[in-house]
Amino acid sequence: MQQLQSLDLKYNQLSQLPKSFDQLQHLKNIYLEGNPISEIRMDSLRKMLPNCEISPKSRAQIRAENMAKNQWRVKRLEIETNSWESKLLNFQTIDSTQAAQSYNSLGWYQLLTGRFAEAEVSIRRGIELDSNYPFLHKNLPPSLLLQGKTEMARQSYLQWKDKYNQER
Repeated sequence: MQQLQSLDLKYNQLSQLPKSFDQLQHLKNIYLEGNPISEIRMDSLRKMLPNCEISPKSRAQIRAENMAKNQWRVKRLEIETNSWESKLLNFQTIDSTQAAQSYNSLGWYQLLTGRFAEAEVSIRRGIELDSNYPFLHKNLPPSLLLQGKTEMARQSYLQWKDKYNQER
C-alpha cells in the first residue's frame, strides 16, 4: 500500500482516517467527497500528505481558485470590450446587443472580484449600447449597493423589477 498513488473513498461515511495514512507518501490523489470529515481533520490530512491532491478541497482553496478564474475572465472580457470600443472609434458597424452582453459579462465578473465601481461603469456602458438587454439592469443594483450607493440601487431595482419577473 505504500506505493499507492490514488485512493477513492467517496461516500463511505468516514469521519476520520487512520494515522497510518502518513505512510502513504506516494499518494497523489485522494477523493473524500461525501464523507463527514471535519475541516480540522482535513487540514491535518493535508499537512500529513503535502504532495497529495485532496478532494474535496478546502473552502479557502476553492475560493482562491474561483477568484483566480474570475480575474482571468475579467482580463479576457476587458480585451473583448476594448475590441468593441475600438470598432466604435473607427466608425465600424457593431452588433450593439452582443457588445452589451460583453459589457454585462465583464460587469458580472468585476462584481465577483470585488471591483464594484468598475462593474458599474461596465454595466452602464452596456446600457448605453443596448438599454433593452435585461441582465444589465439586473446587475446594476448590486454594483451600486456594494459601493454603498443604497438609494441609487433601490431606485434602479424598483425601476426594473417588474421586467425581471417577465423575463423568467
